[in-house]
Amino acid sequence: MNIPDAILVACVAFAATPFTQPKQDEKLARIVPKQMLAQFSQGASTRAWAGQLYSPSKKKLYVLSLEPEVDVGKHVIGVDLVLRDAGEPKTGENLLSPAGNWHGLQPYNFVGSDLLHGSDRSVFGASRSIKVTSRELNIVIQILDVKVRTLSNGTQEIDDLKLSVSADNLPSS
Repeated sequence: MNIPDAILVACVAFAATPFTQPKQDEKLARIVPKQMLAQFSQGASTRAWAGQLYSPSKKKLYVLSLEPEVDVGKHVIGVDLVLRDAGEPKTGENLLSPAGNWHGLQPYNFVGSDLLHGSDRSVFGASRSIKVTSRELNIVIQILDVKVRTLSNGTQEIDDLKLSVSADNLPSS
């Protein structure tokens, strides 16, 4: 068999292979509602905060984590709340991100320049709610405390951030 024939056979075999969509119950599994205290601190020598969301059958479905946004000078200019599938806790997409093509500040971004004058005066306020319709989840975030410092170059850096994070299922339709 020559190379073009081998490519044709491989293409036909691939096309004949059934493509399986994720099972409905895998993608839209219900979670056990949970409330968590999420903290970020530059002074903490421990690992970054992460919380897990489980199904009623105790299967780990999602991982929530706080991930710092660092500028070129290694200053923590922001912290993101990230929700990922449990199978991809470090590499998967942030399920809190809006679908499609988007840009700009999002409710899961906690940026020093936005929080400089207090969480109540930030763009999204101290209390934020994100509906993850693709997973039928509702995430409610309350900023409990934030400490922002302005550096000599004018950059606002987050030293500490404390959030209350609640995860629940969207009401069934």
